[in-house]
Amino acid sequence: VRETADGNTILRTYDHTGRILTLDSTVGASLRYTRNAYGELEGFTATGGSDADGAGSWESAHRHDTLGFEVERILPGGIVRSFAYDDIGRLVDARTRKDSRTRHMRRYRWGVADRLLSVEDSRRGETRYSYTPTGQLERAEYPDGRVQWRKSDQTGNLYPDPDMKLRRYLGGGRLEQDGEWHCEYDADGNLTERYLGTGRWLDGKKDRWRYRWNADGSLAKVVRPDKREVEFTYDALGRRLSKSFGTTMTRWVWNGNVPLHQWKQHREYSVMEDRWNTDTERRDMTVWLFDEDSFVPVAMIKEGRSYSILTDQLGTPTEAYDAEGNEVWSRVLDMDGNVIGETGNKGMVPFLFQGQYYDCETGLAYNRFRYYSPKMGMYVSQDPIGLEGGILNLYGYVDNTNAWSDILGLISNIVTFTDSHGLTLEVGGYTGLSHMKTSELEALYHANNDAILGRGHGLAGIDKMGNKIILHHYKQRAQGPIVAMPKKHHDKPHTNPGQHPHGKQKGMGLTENERVSFNQWKHEFWRHQAEAELKKRNKKINYRSK
Repeated sequence: VRETADGNTILRTYDHTGRILTLDSTVGASLRYTRNAYGELEGFTATGGSDADGAGSWESAHRHDTLGFEVERILPGGIVRSFAYDDIGRLVDARTRKDSRTRHMRRYRWGVADRLLSVEDSRRGETRYSYTPTGQLERAEYPDGRVQWRKSDQTGNLYPDPDMKLRRYLGGGRLEQDGEWHCEYDADGNLTERYLGTGRWLDGKKDRWRYRWNADGSLAKVVRPDKREVEFTYDALGRRLSKSFGTTMTRWVWNGNVPLHQWKQHREYSVMEDRWNTDTERRDMTVWLFDEDSFVPVAMIKEGRSYSILTDQLGTPTEAYDAEGNEVWSRVLDMDGNVIGETGNKGMVPFLFQGQYYDCETGLAYNRFRYYSPKMGMYVSQDPIGLEGGILNLYGYVDNTNAWSDILGLISNIVTFTDSHGLTLEVGGYTGLSHMKTSELEALYHANNDAILGRGHGLAGIDKMGNKIILHHYKQRAQGPIVAMPKKHHDKPHTNPGQHPHGKQKGMGLTENERVSFNQWKHEFWRHQAEAELKKRNKKINYRSK
């Protein structure tokens, strides 16, 4: 498969099951994947750069248990990463070793419904988390005694204080006031200004940030308080191609939805021509490597040197090691993605939560279709898929940042549902049904009610375009979480093997009993969603008896 964009070409080859085998880029990258008889990744090798720029290489070896879970990853420099899981596949222990000595260890303690209760870090100590009865992450207590709040009201608006008095919101989740900070928006709901003070005559706008948007909803420019501008360009798919700040332009080449190449070019402003002129020389050439077809970074090759990137239970980077096995970077984030501890080469790994690339020039993180503000704990523009994201708050990030990530900036709400047999699962993505006609909702309710009573096969919700919604098990794990997605996307596992580790192979992932339990849960879930939407419309349901 050949992909050409902006004059750069990426060539991929796949095996007969749709799993990637090789990737080669004309910019200078070569990736190779090897697997065992079960299709599990055994080896990953990569080279990046050119002889002129300084070529570098990186490799990893992987070992899995009989259930397919990765239990060991061997990295350059003698670094060995080991993993242990509980009976339902949740990570409970992660250790980093070198020369048989443990360098770092994390233990994870879980509660019901995949709620992470605590993380015990061998270096920092224990961090404890608290949740609402519905599963909303609302409090963290860090090893140094500091407490962070993430309180939420009924519409999903977040507050950093237990009394919920430090913020004021407008309709749809627009943050108007955050302590002494004030925000303004345009008619499309995009953040246009953020400043200290009220903006009135005697209380002017201090530390003023201004945001300019393209017609398609992408962020075009940020004007900082020091009047310096940060500008962005994108390709036709919405992937960011460049970031310009001062005399430096940063450019990217993409591998699907993740960056593969990154480099910098010098530019100078010509007063005579009234424009910026950019040199063709590429500096700081970097190749980013990710777990196959996922958003979890595993390594970088920069100017001939390679670095392994280690991540936590959610795929958030925590440490980096060089080719000799020396730790060169580490970082700790709070519940909203703010850096609360960093050592080594600061900013070396710019990725926050999965899918987010942090820009130190703006304080925002590029999240594919939107920009996320760690300081605000929310996006600075509305969800592009609107109410299909599942909630009236169109700026919200996920409810539980310990268990969920929004890799594309399109999930605004997580629904937690427990069926009559006690099975509890979390669902994110296309969960809202407000776009469906009343007759369609009634059909959805009765079809699933009949299926529960043994009189049919049920029915699934649909999106705004009429596409059937599939409830997909994240990474095909029985305990979920569940991602609600259009069938046309679900039926292409080769485009995202990270979500479909077993492809379309039958008998993999869920057991027969787990499948039976899930089908029962699925019918009750769709019946509940349809009933809830009908009640919002004050529509009486004609309940059928058995």
